Amino acid sequence: DGYSNNEDGDPKSTFNTETRFLTQDVIEMKASAGIGVAFTLPTPIGKFKAGVDYVYEYAWNRNLVEDKDGAAHYYVFSGTWRW
Repeated sequence: DGYSNNEDGDPKSTFNTETRFLTQDVIEMKASAGIGVAFTLPTPIGKFKAGVDYVYEYAWNRNLVEDKDGAAHYYVFSGTWRW
C-alpha cells in the first residue's frame, strides 16, 4: 500500500521519509525549450514515419545543491511503420 509503521506505530510513506516541498532553503528551478521534426514517407507496402526531438534544459540548484547550475541536452529518435 506504500506505507509502513514507524517506531511509534504511526504510518509513514515508504518511498520518501521526508517531504520538503517548498519549505527547504534551496529551491531547484528549471527552464527548458524543445523542438521536434517528423516526416512520413509513403512506400509500396505502407508508410514509414520518422522523427527527431531535442530539448535543452538549464537548471539552477540541481538536486537541491546550492549554486550547482548546469545544462542538459535530451534527444529522442523515433520511427514507425504502418501498413
